[in-house]
Amino acid sequence: YSIESEQVYVADPVEMFENYTPMAFAGMTNGRLKFSYPNGLLKVTVESQSAVTVKQVKITSADSKLSGLGVFHADSRVSMTESSQNYVELDCGDGVSATAADGTLNGFYLVLAPGTYDDLQLSVTLEGADAPFACAIPEVEIKKISATDFSMVTVGFRPDGGPAGFDEVEVEFDE
Repeated sequence: YSIESEQVYVADPVEMFENYTPMAFAGMTNGRLKFSYPNGLLKVTVESQSAVTVKQVKITSADSKLSGLGVFHADSRVSMTESSQNYVELDCGDGVSATAADGTLNGFYLVLAPGTYDDLQLSVTLEGADAPFACAIPEVEIKKISATDFSMVTVGFRPDGGPAGFDEVEVEFDE
């Protein structure tokens, strides 16, 4: 089992999840095979007073392994191996507008292993910017996606803020 460190932008969260998440054997219940998805999703939104185009979104960690080889245990736990990387990046190709045509915020989805992370760093590269904008993400819990629960953590930020580039990081759960 593995999580790709370099993921490619897909607008639809279900398609993004299916592109990067295999179904995994999770044991037997009453003589029936049980399968489960091993991963979860993190959604990033960019809110700006002016039109911005996102080129890349990257999550890094000082202490946690975020991509590479992992082990999907019989009790449905996931652990990443020591040879895994401490980042996941989303390549947005030629760029994706932060705002959809109808005015809603586009979601930028990254597939991550489930777990509680307290040391994540978010960086976003915008078209025309000299350097990526970066900020720390408050502690978040990434939950496994299931057939009955497709909830995910959303991290929203505004790049028009102070010198670090962000005035606000909000963590919320989609219903």
